Amino acid sequence: MRFLLVFHIVVTALLGVFVFTARGEAAALSVLAGGLVSFLNLTFLVITWPRLLAKKQVALAIATIVFKFALLGWILYFVAQSQAIRLGWFATGLGVVIASVLATAIFATPKDEELPA
Repeated sequence: MRFLLVFHIVVTALLGVFVFTARGEAAALSVLAGGLVSFLNLTFLVITWPRLLAKKQVALAIATIVFKFALLGWILYFVAQSQAIRLGWFATGLGVVIASVLATAIFATPKDEELPA
């Protein structure tokens, strides 16, 4: 999953630079903020899901999902109320997660010991 996180950081940074040159500082900061929120979400998922699945505790997994979405809802409410962040560019930054997941599915290869027998 390191590929996923590194790819996400690189694409977000490149998109931020591109938007900065094309649309200015406010748009670039909004893209970077959206990319940061989706990066933190991905990091949380990469760290917690393997541990939750190994323990096979359904209640803990459900609690994690509810907590994560409550926190995401609070962040999105804050962003929607903010005058400094442009919603369209923030959503573009959030959308980087789609490219990251697709690139991981295409280019990342599992380690040999992780392949099923």
